Amino acid sequence: METDVQPKEKILEEIVRECEEIERRSNSSGSPVSNWSSDERDTPSEKSYHPYKTPEKKERKKAQNRLAATRYREKKRREKEEAMTCIEGLTVTNSKLKDQVSELEREIRYFKKFMTEMGMKNAELRA
Repeated sequence: METDVQPKEKILEEIVRECEEIERRSNSSGSPVSNWSSDERDTPSEKSYHPYKTPEKKERKKAQNRLAATRYREKKRREKEEAMTCIEGLTVTNSKLKDQVSELEREIRYFKKFMTEMGMKNAELRA
C-alpha cells in the first residue's frame, strides 16, 4: 500500500513545484511566456494530443463520419418528404373546408331571403 502512496506523493510534489515555477515566472514579468526560451514554446511536448495515432484509425473515423453524414442527409430528406406530403394533405382539406364554408354561406343567404319574403307575406295576411 505504501508503494502506491509514494508515487502519488512524488507526483503531487512535482505538480506543486511546477505551479510555483509558473507563478514565479508570471510574477517576475508582465508575461509568463517572456522568460521561456523559444525552444520551450516551439517544440511540441512529448505528450501532445494525437487523436488518430495510426492511418487506419484515421480512415476508419473518416468512413464512420461519411456514413453518419449520409444517414443524417437521408433522415432530413425523409423528414422533408413527410412534411411535403402533410402540406399537400392539409391543402386539400383546406380547399374542401373553404368549399363547405361557401356552400353554407350561400344557404344562409337563401334562408334569410326566404324568411324575409315569408315575413312580408305573413304581414300582408295579418293586415
